[in-house]
Amino acid sequence: MGKKRESKRIKQFDDIEQVNQWYLANTNEKQARKHKRKLQIVCSTLKISPESLIQDIPPEQQIIKIKEILAKFVRAVKEGKLVHTHNNKQKHITDFNEYETALKLFCGHFHHVPVAKLMPSSETRSYVVEMSDNEITTFFAFLSTFKDDRYIQLASLQHEIFCRFHALLNWDVNGIEIGNDEIDGVKIEWAIIPKFYEPKQKKHFEKLILNPHILRMLKNMKKGEIIVPIDEQEEFSAKYHNALRKAYAKLGFIELRKKYALGTDQWYWTNKPTHCLRKSGSAQALRRCKYDYSLVAGMGWSDEKILRNTYAQPKIMLNQNICEYCNPSAVKQKNERFCCFEHYLTYRHSGNKAKKQETKEQLLEKLAKWTNNEL
Repeated sequence: MGKKRESKRIKQFDDIEQVNQWYLANTNEKQARKHKRKLQIVCSTLKISPESLIQDIPPEQQIIKIKEILAKFVRAVKEGKLVHTHNNKQKHITDFNEYETALKLFCGHFHHVPVAKLMPSSETRSYVVEMSDNEITTFFAFLSTFKDDRYIQLASLQHEIFCRFHALLNWDVNGIEIGNDEIDGVKIEWAIIPKFYEPKQKKHFEKLILNPHILRMLKNMKKGEIIVPIDEQEEFSAKYHNALRKAYAKLGFIELRKKYALGTDQWYWTNKPTHCLRKSGSAQALRRCKYDYSLVAGMGWSDEKILRNTYAQPKIMLNQNICEYCNPSAVKQKNERFCCFEHYLTYRHSGNKAKKQETKEQLLEKLAKWTNNEL
């Protein structure tokens, strides 16, 4: 099926009166769009119309109808009859809860639907997905080969401020404050976004851009406009996600077009390509500040518990005192680590040089001054 035919089929579904009425009633555009696509997948797979889900059905029978539809949908998926909205989507489903939610919300807009769960909740786990320093370099070098500059812009920013992808799509590249200082004679520069809005958490977070390369990129970006126009976001996102998967395949994390079981890290790299950047970026931020979980959580997570559960591994805790600037390791580490953001900045702006250590003579001179109360 070609892209024009896919787009036509999506538009036809969106133009159905009941679907459009339900969609417009949801003030959360991101959630509404996601639920609408899930509903379309159910209807397309079972070859039924959304109107049939709510017509000529007594309200008290609605939950039974939804349960029957879900059972048929699960069976069709297991038989390989899934009909997705786009051809490039994976032809398998491992978690049906979002499809149940979409059906309930749609039918519940027209009839009362009990909130009881019909499908068993999927097992949750914390996916440890993280890129090393070398992998990050390779990842961004690969993304820079694509013609669309927005790929590298979005990926760089999301990894740096570890936000959710749709929050970044809605950001108008505004409200940026540039900071300057001098440490040990080295001039440093950074950027702050004081009020970056995360729709899922319904709150603002303070975001920091510390990497000098990303800061330069940000300065050159057009301000006051979202990076991807709203009417292009759905098509763009599909292509962008595929580009990320290709980058992860380049790193050897996954194989393209291979199906992975839910619960594996490979499944997460494949099915949550942008959220992997949020997790990897959080791990990078922790490495820059001596694993100050409270500080990093306050910049984008609801609490620090999930960070500790995911990243507080024994080997990390043993390496806490390493700082490339003020206390470098005698043995080269897989990833650079710093005691604070300030020392990360100083190290970067000094050309990746460690702090110059005082000689024995200089220390003795200081000690003599201290002894004579001259300090």
